[in-house]
Amino acid sequence: EYEDDVEKARASFQRIRNAGRDRPLAFREPILESQAGGAIVYDKGLLIMHLLRNELGEKAFWEGIKRYTRRHYGGIVRTEDFRRAMEEASGKSLSDFFEQWLYRKTGAELIARHRRLENGEVVVEIEQRQNEPVKITLDIAVETSRRRQNQQVLLSEKKREVRFRVAGDLLSVRLDDRGNLPFYVEHERSLEMLLYQLAHEPDVAGRADALRLIQAVGAKSDEPTRARIKLALESRAAEDKSRLIRKLTRDILSAKSTAISEGTMNYDNLAQGNYRSDRQLVSVFNFSSRFGS
Repeated sequence: EYEDDVEKARASFQRIRNAGRDRPLAFREPILESQAGGAIVYDKGLLIMHLLRNELGEKAFWEGIKRYTRRHYGGIVRTEDFRRAMEEASGKSLSDFFEQWLYRKTGAELIARHRRLENGEVVVEIEQRQNEPVKITLDIAVETSRRRQNQQVLLSEKKREVRFRVAGDLLSVRLDDRGNLPFYVEHERSLEMLLYQLAHEPDVAGRADALRLIQAVGAKSDEPTRARIKLALESRAAEDKSRLIRKLTRDILSAKSTAISEGTMNYDNLAQGNYRSDRQLVSVFNFSSRFGS
């Protein structure tokens, strides 16, 4: 259920950002208790921990968690205590990571486009829409009828172009492969590609992202297209491995939820039914928002 929880947190945090209520996770100066806690700590906190886990790798990440919890069990901690434990375990400096993702609002916004050239290459164009570009590690996957290719790129400029040499029919172009970022990447795709991704993307984030856009497309489509979308949703509602995807598709089919349209998923809607939100990954440490760090 971990992937389901991450996706629910991403949807909730997107709603927070859209409402202009984002804030840093940690503060260097003391703040009021009323300014701490809430969905930011749990949802954004889970997403940033998920991002850090991807940044460090499984072994270093869990070694850092072990060091941190054993060293500070029962004590008072600060954000910097957590950073030092993770740096010791990974051998990496995490000053920039913590500055960007914990001590600031999440200001990054990515928009992507893709096209296929006559020579068969797939070109992916990525743009950071905010005023000042930041460093973002982005995983991109391109899948054809022959095979799936992955590239990891470090974005640090406003615009970046990534090329894939591929053969076969183009089936999927995926930005933020495996769903590591705490926000959605805006990426327009054809309905054919979205339906393929809904059925075949290997992770929950990829299928949920396709579902989010399919619902928006379906609302503007003609009857034959809506019928085709309905068949695809019925298949996912019955067969998807993720409880979250099954519930979302059932909600859409029963016309009870518009939760995933246009990236405005509501955590309260996603949490309906027999779901629990596993916060253990966040609660292993305290960002000390109440007391400063």
